[in-house]
Amino acid sequence: MIGALPISAYLRPFGRCLVLLVLLTGGAFVLASCKEKLPPCPLVKVRTPLNQITKFAPGAPIAKENVVYASRIRAVAIKCTYDEIKARQTTQNRDPSDGMEVLLKINFETVRGGAATGREVAGEYFVAVADRQETILNREVFPIELPLPSGSGTAVSEEEAWMRFKLEGRNGLAFLIFVGFTLTEEEIKFNQQLLQSP
Repeated sequence: MIGALPISAYLRPFGRCLVLLVLLTGGAFVLASCKEKLPPCPLVKVRTPLNQITKFAPGAPIAKENVVYASRIRAVAIKCTYDEIKARQTTQNRDPSDGMEVLLKINFETVRGGAATGREVAGEYFVAVADRQETILNREVFPIELPLPSGSGTAVSEEEAWMRFKLEGRNGLAFLIFVGFTLTEEEIKFNQQLLQSP
């Protein structure tokens, strides 16, 4: 399992805001400190066991020497735009729709396994919009190319994902954004075993 990072690793500049990703048991939340008061964005959650992935060589037993790579979601920054505000900032005279655009910047940390052969590996992650009862309203899967370090260190990469959804008269705090790797049942079980190990 990839080890923990110092708190400074979770401080991310994002436009005019300083975004702090606070990792908690079972989830993660984004807090923002801005120079100007902005409408609220949805809360972001990165939950175990979907926050990391370990890939083994195809057909090989689950063993350390057969690991191709291990990666985890290190941090997520969020920026949201309300249609109403966006319409006011343009010169177009049109009625704004009741929606929101969300831009996520997702940081990944990847280590090379003994069975790795190339410089990068392909994977997938998802972004899901949910209400506060955690009912999924929209979910999209995004492909990703994760760079591998040349040696025993780690490679850090960043991906951007856009999501758009209807507010239906509510603000961003009425919604949650879930981010995680798309995992097979076997990969989820492996992560759960890691969490239970002493």
